[in-house]
Amino acid sequence: MKRTVTIYITDANSISIDQIDCLSFLNKKDKEDIFKYIPDETKKEKAISRYFLKKYIKNYTISKDGKPVYEDKFFNISHSFGKVVFALSSANIGIDIEKIRDAEPNLIDYVSNEEEKKYIDGDSTKFFEIWTSKESLVKCIGTGLENDLKNVPGLPINGQKRRKNQLFFVKSLKFEDFVISITLEGNEEFEIDFVEEKLEF
Repeated sequence: MKRTVTIYITDANSISIDQIDCLSFLNKKDKEDIFKYIPDETKKEKAISRYFLKKYIKNYTISKDGKPVYEDKFFNISHSFGKVVFALSSANIGIDIEKIRDAEPNLIDYVSNEEEKKYIDGDSTKFFEIWTSKESLVKCIGTGLENDLKNVPGLPINGQKRRKNQLFFVKSLKFEDFVISITLEGNEEFEIDFVEEKLEF
């Protein structure tokens, strides 16, 4: 039986800044934290991230390797240009979403090793597959973005990876003009249950 990852996705741009101050699921501290961010888009993304946590995760703890855990579930959140994704699974998980856009050559050089540059070959979608694949992996491990991204494996885009003596399985998919990558601890395949979240508040 294959493992399953549930991914909820929504558009934070569907709410206004004025609405944030009226959202009942946000307490005073939540609002103070959210309004520290300067871009309005980021404020909205942070508000929707809290929405997912309040709706699907009541109370969570931090595991010994720094990962948030709710009962026997693991979860991870990412956002880009207003899109917010929330992933829930029964194993350590990392998720990353990025809007497909032109990638500067110096950014490609910073992120990618020679094998990955050959795979990218000037294709922005493939670059963001590499980028999100790497970031979802380090989020799954719990280390956050690392300084030397060239040494974080970006390939294969779909399949098994080894990092720090651990096995992981990664999948990347395209949603509208975004790339989403999901990394799950363990070498077994997994299925994705994709849910477009309709905001209710």
